[in-house]
Amino acid sequence: MSNRRVLLQQVFVLHRRPYRNTSMLIDIVSQDHGRYTVVGKGVRRPKQRVRAYLEPFQPLLMSWSMGSGSQDLGQFLSVEPDGPAFLLGRDGLYSAFYCNELLMRLLAPRDPHPEIFHLYHRQLGLLAQASSVEAGLRLFEKQLLAELGYGMLLDRDVNGVAVQAERRYTYLLEQGPVPADSSHSPQGPSLPGEALLAFSQNHLLDERILSDIKLLMRHVMRHYLGNKELKSRLLYQSVVS
Repeated sequence: MSNRRVLLQQVFVLHRRPYRNTSMLIDIVSQDHGRYTVVGKGVRRPKQRVRAYLEPFQPLLMSWSMGSGSQDLGQFLSVEPDGPAFLLGRDGLYSAFYCNELLMRLLAPRDPHPEIFHLYHRQLGLLAQASSVEAGLRLFEKQLLAELGYGMLLDRDVNGVAVQAERRYTYLLEQGPVPADSSHSPQGPSLPGEALLAFSQNHLLDERILSDIKLLMRHVMRHYLGNKELKSRLLYQSVVS
């Protein structure tokens, strides 16, 4: 049915860009309708106050009219705040942009994932607390992949044998760890079993373990994202370099 309306849906703006003379394309992640793109007609006009709400990291209640086809854009109707915006420091801000880019590139349009919406909401809260940003990002990546059906095997190797903390393992994409001293010498990042077990239990307080897991997740995320460089990463590197 065409022009079905979604009313007061919990959303976050992931990205926005100008469209035609006074309009805007707004990419959102919503609780019940997944990632969606809506056209905000006229929202860029000088006296249009609603534009101030359409910022990332601001909890919103949005209404829009759905298009008739799977590829049709929604038509923005209204928006109002659903609480205060998350206040992010420098590292938290760039990390939040990274999370937005992951959702933009990994979520299929109009594919509902309520748990991913809540995962993202919680992640913004953690980033606002500015506590262990790196560890939080690694856990977000792991949980996001799991919700998308790409859960990582961490506490057992590819043969079902329990990972041993004192051994080293090579991680095979979409399979899991194999002992690094195995005869066929597979390609992939090598890391200690201690790091894999800590990651499986969401314990990333040790800086040495966190460094190993960062290398692992960089390899894994590149597999799902492709070779196209992340804009949020390039932006962060330009600021800190």
